[in-house]
Amino acid sequence: MHTISIFCGLQKLNTLNLRHSHPPLNPCNHFSTVLIKTNWYTISCKYSGCSGLTSITIPNSVRSIGKYAFKYCSGLTSITIPNSVTSIGGGTFHGCSGLTSIDIPNLVTSIESNAFSGCSGLTSITIPNSVTSIGVDAFYDCSGLTSITIPNSVTSIGDGAFEECTGLTSITIPNSVKSIGDWAFFGCSGLTSIFVSWSRPLSIRTYTFENIDKTNCILYVPKGTSTLYKPAPVWEDFQNIQEYEDEEFLANKKAFEEYKNAKKADAENLAKKGDSQAVLTLITNAKSAIDALTYDESLSLDDNKKAVDAIITKLESDVKAQREAEELWANKLAFNTYRNSRKSDADALAKPDDSQEILAIITRAKEEIEGLEYDQSKSLSDNMAAVDAIIRQLKTDLENARIAAGMNGIITSDGNLQIHTLDGRKVDSIVKSGFYIINGVKKYVNGNSK
Repeated sequence: MHTISIFCGLQKLNTLNLRHSHPPLNPCNHFSTVLIKTNWYTISCKYSGCSGLTSITIPNSVRSIGKYAFKYCSGLTSITIPNSVTSIGGGTFHGCSGLTSIDIPNLVTSIESNAFSGCSGLTSITIPNSVTSIGVDAFYDCSGLTSITIPNSVTSIGDGAFEECTGLTSITIPNSVKSIGDWAFFGCSGLTSIFVSWSRPLSIRTYTFENIDKTNCILYVPKGTSTLYKPAPVWEDFQNIQEYEDEEFLANKKAFEEYKNAKKADAENLAKKGDSQAVLTLITNAKSAIDALTYDESLSLDDNKKAVDAIITKLESDVKAQREAEELWANKLAFNTYRNSRKSDADALAKPDDSQEILAIITRAKEEIEGLEYDQSKSLSDNMAAVDAIIRQLKTDLENARIAAGMNGIITSDGNLQIHTLDGRKVDSIVKSGFYIINGVKKYVNGNSK
């Protein structure tokens, strides 16, 4: 049998392919992905801290993973363990905070102590029916776990096995379990439901379920057994003990809790980078409302799920409305700011020698800009374009007015207009602005005075 000691003390692992001819590596400092192609049967490690390692694939030749093989590989997000593996040593994945999910092969019989402790990013894990024991602190501080089902092959749960799994909301313990260690579920403050299957309460230690909200966490027990659980040591601390009818009822309860957790994740995923506190509060309140739902045994599982769906549907509508309202407010603010800046641009068009008549043109343009209201049926850029149009027209009017202000004109006996500059030169074309100045009086081309 060959043993390979690898991944020890690695800080920046990029890519590594191991074949039979390669000697053990310790340390490797430049890899992030590892694909083991080897005939070795055991992977072990003398050190830890392969923080740069992100992915690893283990071949079918490997039978066991030794103690602490991947301890503190905090960057590890993905690992494939083949079904050939029968043994996962203690502390194997301790501190692998980047791992989000893992499937334990169905030949593994024991989850050793600290195997997954400190895997705070772990949200789901599948424990196969081959496992008979869960070791001390096996899942200690896996704060990302939300629910877990212990298969009916398990007979013992070690001390602190799920201690400080604060994200855990639901657990199912089968009647195959004969012993639960002290502190096994200590500090699982998020627990809202515990399902047990013993016809008589299992004898457990005082601190097994310590630091759990036993007022609101519901203990579900087999039908006809609540009178046994209510006076039983430790179990008596649970203030809400409910009986379930049969396996179908228990399965529906479990499915409902899993559905709630999935929908809470959906609610969380509605959040976007840059969302306001108001939007985040809507999401938080919806998650709390989902948490508060309990399985109504008078309804079908589908009808119970509909109550959860209704919360999500309302949340989606509320979030959309809130974002639209915030976008409208932001657009109005931007539009008002733009209006003010363009009014300043209008003021900047004035010249020191401009007449009151010309300055009045600027004033009227500013008043027209001020009179514009944000049109919700149009985009922000279209609303701004309306302001720009007034400024463009203002520039044209000012140009024409200044040309006209430098001219004088007379009406000939035949009714024609002759325009001259102040130095007496005749201008052949009429001022395009539609008016001219005669002796300081503004006259329009149609003959009206103003």
